[in-house]
Amino acid sequence: MDALAALGVGWRAISPRRLGVIPLRDGTSPSRAAVGLDDRDEGAVLLAGRAGEWTFVHDDRGVTRYVPGTDGSPGATALSAVGTEAVTSGVTDACGTYLFHAADGKVLFDSWEEIIPTQDADRLPVSLLAAVAVAGTVDADGLEPGAADLFINLRIVSALVGVFSLADIRDVPLWTAVLSPGGRGDG
Repeated sequence: MDALAALGVGWRAISPRRLGVIPLRDGTSPSRAAVGLDDRDEGAVLLAGRAGEWTFVHDDRGVTRYVPGTDGSPGATALSAVGTEAVTSGVTDACGTYLFHAADGKVLFDSWEEIIPTQDADRLPVSLLAAVAVAGTVDADGLEPGAADLFINLRIVSALVGVFSLADIRDVPLWTAVLSPGGRGDG
């Protein structure tokens, strides 16, 4: 719950939840299905929880890439302000992707594009190298061998947290928030 509050979500917008077994329909994201919405509904759904030593927040619309009321600070700075490391990743409305890595409230690394393991290793912080190796690349139509795909940054975060499938967090206590377009919840 503290992670969502650090990202500017009002306390009244936050509620506890477990994913359990969610019937997915028509390509609806698991986070939307968990709160009874589908991809046609506006606004964003946030899921926060802990896996190992990491607190994670899944933001299905990229609204937490910046913390409201700041000079454009990424969400990772707010999540790491309590003396920890944080990594955030998402896909923007324009289908771009980003990854922010911060510690003690300061950005250590940021990227506004897909990380390419074979090309970006020299500019990555040591703390991300193993996760980038685990994330790897995928073979997909239209991609050159070794090229990054749109979801590599999300796989990097998943590797850090140790969550590789819905089954890994199905019974983890989560906090959720449904935000209206442009909103952060009240209170």
